Amino acid sequence: MPDLPAPYNPRDPAHAVQVMLSGTHGRSALAPLAWPSEEGVFPAASFLRKPRPVVGDTRCLAEDIAYACRENRRTVLVTAANEQIIRLFCSAHVVGEIFKNHAIWSSEAKRPVPSEEFLRRYITEYLPLMRVVPDDGVPESWLSPSERARLAMLALSNTNDFPSVKLALAVRGLYLSKDKRALRAVYGAESELAEHAEWLERLRAGGNAAELERFMDTTSRFTALSGYGIFKGAQRAYEAIGPLSILLGALGAYGAWQWLSDPSRQSLRDGFGRFVEFCAELMMQQHAYEQQFDAALPAVPTHRQLAAHASADDVLGRACLHALARNPEGHLSAQELASRVRRELPCADSRVRAIMREGASFSEVYRGRW
Repeated sequence: MPDLPAPYNPRDPAHAVQVMLSGTHGRSALAPLAWPSEEGVFPAASFLRKPRPVVGDTRCLAEDIAYACRENRRTVLVTAANEQIIRLFCSAHVVGEIFKNHAIWSSEAKRPVPSEEFLRRYITEYLPLMRVVPDDGVPESWLSPSERARLAMLALSNTNDFPSVKLALAVRGLYLSKDKRALRAVYGAESELAEHAEWLERLRAGGNAAELERFMDTTSRFTALSGYGIFKGAQRAYEAIGPLSILLGALGAYGAWQWLSDPSRQSLRDGFGRFVEFCAELMMQQHAYEQQFDAALPAVPTHRQLAAHASADDVLGRACLHALARNPEGHLSAQELASRVRRELPCADSRVRAIMREGASFSEVYRGRW
């Protein structure tokens, strides 16, 4: 007789984390769309250390729009972009191609959808969340010899994916594409293309990692505030009554321990233990989801490797775009950006400012803010 499945345990921390994620994603899918300002400034991703860049090609975006029309709901891509979990970058030609061929994409979808609905969703849900980069925003001189060689192989296939491929490499973003030739140009001929085809699962993993990161950040802030309050209270007590406060504090801690040790408070101790298990499980899952998403990012050269074949300005330009794409606030001054890049690459504020003024991939949204 086969073994029966293990009974469901409502206190399983792994299940509790999944329930929390399900509820959070459900609320996020219904949240109002956060449009950029008139100046083109997107909302900040204040709760994340580094938002996750994603680069979309025409086909993947068009299929996502058609799916949203069929199901009459937002997709994972739109929800994650609206929550600033990801930053959806697109080359300018992608925007134009979807506009130009929206009737084709809507009629030739797995299940055809009205072209008017396709265009409405594109304009109201997708376009406001897309960070559009000019097709010439990433110069080929920013790429390494191996990256340029893969780009040359792509040129033999008569494709227009060049700008998207260069953008995905420059920002080191998850590349949403089903074109094997373009994928090889981004990830290399030895990459496992089957894995990259599962971009939706990678996107979900990035969303889960970000939501768990947000919860961990909130919990750590609460813990830090509680600890700070206790510290300040002890400090004031010492200032008021001197060394006697230490004795009183020790007596208070002992009394609290005795109170918690009472058998009647076993349920309280069990609850604290389950909370610790939940936090440990949360951190483990966050790390696993983070690794799953990062596995879908292209391998790119280090600054030192790139400097062996490119000019100092080319290396700095790519480093600036990479850093700015991940900055939580979304815009920086030249001085602020230089301070971030300088951690890995020596640079002067004036040179960073000059590169941003000259580069097509940078836009000055406010005076001195890029």
